[in-house]
Amino acid sequence: MPSFQEKLVAAASQNAQLLKSLEETEYAISALEQNTAYVKQLSNELAVEQVKLKQATKDVAWEYADHVKYRDSHMKKLRYKLGGKKDKFEEEASKEEKEWLEAVSVELKHKTTIEQLEPKLSEAKALNSQLSSIAEVHHAAQKELDELYNSLFDGPTPEVPGEDELEEQTKDAEKAFHDAQLRLNTEQQARSTLQDADKSLALAIKELDNAMKATTADAWALAGEFAAMQKYNLLNRAQTHISHVEFLMNQARAIQPAIKSIGKIGVQEMQFVNRIVFEEFSSNSVPRARIGECLRVCGEARGNLEGEVGAEERRVTALEFKCNEALGRYEGRKRELQRVRGEAFERVVGKRGVEEGDGDGDAPPGYEEAGGLPEYVG
Repeated sequence: MPSFQEKLVAAASQNAQLLKSLEETEYAISALEQNTAYVKQLSNELAVEQVKLKQATKDVAWEYADHVKYRDSHMKKLRYKLGGKKDKFEEEASKEEKEWLEAVSVELKHKTTIEQLEPKLSEAKALNSQLSSIAEVHHAAQKELDELYNSLFDGPTPEVPGEDELEEQTKDAEKAFHDAQLRLNTEQQARSTLQDADKSLALAIKELDNAMKATTADAWALAGEFAAMQKYNLLNRAQTHISHVEFLMNQARAIQPAIKSIGKIGVQEMQFVNRIVFEEFSSNSVPRARIGECLRVCGEARGNLEGEVGAEERRVTALEFKCNEALGRYEGRKRELQRVRGEAFERVVGKRGVEEGDGDGDAPPGYEEAGGLPEYVG
């Protein structure tokens, strides 16, 4: 079985190639991150300009139609002429033409901006593709180097002083990072669920508010069953949203027990919904007070929910900070461990080169004869 020193010597060439690859591709990691942000910025700017151009094109068509209509209006021109106000007509026609030309100018401005942004975005995307390929080479080399070092150094390595301690510290730091990432993912999921609940509750309040407005309209008393059915639909949609809020709140509290209850969301008050058409519309009875009570309860619940969303946001922010700290510690330990292992290669290869440079022509001494791997000096 080959000795530890012999394993290092056998892997020295692969180690050197991988380290060189990492050094040559290191720049792509930060460059890709920066360029990706630039691509996103350009994409957003282009999308905004395209929306503005679409509106500007509509404005041009509208202003041109007004301009042509006014310019070709013989009756209006004749009226001004008969009234001795020919100059007034020409002034108004000039104003319409000016507004049209201003609209054309705005449209041209957005077209020019888009024409400038599109090639920039294309270039940035092309650069992103190149950097992504280089970054993939970097990550592949790092993965291969990690696998190489793990195959050689994993477990007790007394030949490299301090390596075992660093290896354990790196594993502990990696576990701490993964634990922090898991907690962060959990809190982010809870936050997303609360945000969905808030959206549904806002929709329920909107439907209830529309139903409340409907009860004050005289048309409800005159429109009979059709109007009552419309009101029923509003209240039924509100009930559907409320049920969804309750489901999401239960889900969020299962994910994060620290989330507090937002209170009852008017389910009892909404029991009248299914009766409103079938029992109450014929007598024009308007359950205004009960709708108002639902609005009040839902409003209070939304206030509580917004408080819970804020609390969850703070938990997510705190965990993002801890997660970044844990990642920094892990990466630092990993870099230090990689450095120590790399130096072990250098010492073995360097020692072997010295031994091969001896002029006695004898074969280099074995690992045991050489007294083992030179002691690492940190």
